[in-house]
Amino acid sequence: MSLFPVIVIFGLSFPPIFFELLLSLAIFWLVHRLLVPTGIYDLSGTQHCLIRRSIAAFFI
Repeated sequence: MSLFPVIVIFGLSFPPIFFELLLSLAIFWLVHRLLVPTGIYDLSGTQHCLIRRSIAAFFI
């Protein structure tokens, strides 16, 4: 038996970090949808490449 906290949904166990990542992703997409029409947050050109590279570097 594990001493680490887990959340059980439909018989499947998930660590709390899983839900934190889902919540972070949901907040990111909400902010993204709100800021793109204003032009403040635009994922075109070099900015998009920099974001993609920084994400890739984080996971490598």
